[in-house]
Amino acid sequence: MDIDAWYATSFISEKDFDHIQEIIDNAGELDKKAPYDKLVDTTYMKK
Repeated sequence: MDIDAWYATSFISEKDFDHIQEIIDNAGELDKKAPYDKLVDTTYMKK
């Protein structure tokens, strides 16, 4: 089964962040979804 959870760079888009949370949620390991803007800092990726 391929869940497409491996990324080529350290950047993670909001869509990909949500995808990872869906995988964790489907595994029954996520109590509450985390907000992308509170956990991901893209400051260096934008430079």
